[in-house]
Amino acid sequence: MNQMADRFGGYTAKTYNLLAMTLVLKNDIERALKIFETAVASLDLEGAGNSLLVEENKDISSLLFNFIKCLCLYRG
Repeated sequence: MNQMADRFGGYTAKTYNLLAMTLVLKNDIERALKIFETAVASLDLEGAGNSLLVEENKDISSLLFNFIKCLCLYRG
């Protein structure tokens, strides 16, 4: 997995989203949550990357929506 990130200069929001949602479909919610948390950290959405939240970005919107859905599934 890291080899692909190194090869193409890191993951995008869409890639993180696809990876995590694949795990959700396989009912591996805990690993999906780790990927979502990694995505938020690597995209720095709580820091300097929060400018991505201001503009209309469908990939970021989808990532955050699916992260919230995943948290709901995890917490029951």
